[in-house]
Amino acid sequence: MDLLEDINLYLPKYLSADNLEELKKQLRAWGEGHDPGEFFTTKLKKEPFLFQGDSTNALIGYFPDPKIQEGKVLLLSNTCDMDPTNKRLNPSRVMYAPILNLDKYIESLKKNDVSEEKINNHIQDLKSQTISQIFYLPTYHIWGYDSMVLFDRAISIHLNSDNVRTMVDTRHFTLSNFGFYLLVLKLSYHFSRIQERVDRD
Repeated sequence: MDLLEDINLYLPKYLSADNLEELKKQLRAWGEGHDPGEFFTTKLKKEPFLFQGDSTNALIGYFPDPKIQEGKVLLLSNTCDMDPTNKRLNPSRVMYAPILNLDKYIESLKKNDVSEEKINNHIQDLKSQTISQIFYLPTYHIWGYDSMVLFDRAISIHLNSDNVRTMVDTRHFTLSNFGFYLLVLKLSYHFSRIQERVDRD
């Protein structure tokens, strides 16, 4: 099965020919099991907008624990829905999920007596993006450790100019074309699995 044949119809049409070819090359490398390591871009760093896939700081909590604290998150809402000037009758919210330290996650697995073999296999699957609810982020060169995002831990806050400004000011990174497209593929698969094989009629 050719990855690019399967998804070619869904590749973004707004990219230049050169950028589209570069994205195809990166997706082909990922499809062959090689991470091209080009997840992030600095091109949009000074833009006063939020982009889907940005990492920033926001309030997070893990119910039923009532403690709320600020931490690193990945924005899951689509870009146009995070624009405060895009007025709607039903105001939008900014949805995001916490970004977790992969080293600490591995340590928690060890503390729960998960075997080394299971951990190694799990981390290999995680890094190859084959676990549907986890998005792997190769952030070592940014924070000194790799990271992961759990889609099923998503929460949201009010969309307003103050929240957008705060998130822009604390932005850690923006995903590149490759990183963003991979995120969209993972989100699509996680939230809309057409092949669930349940007869609903």
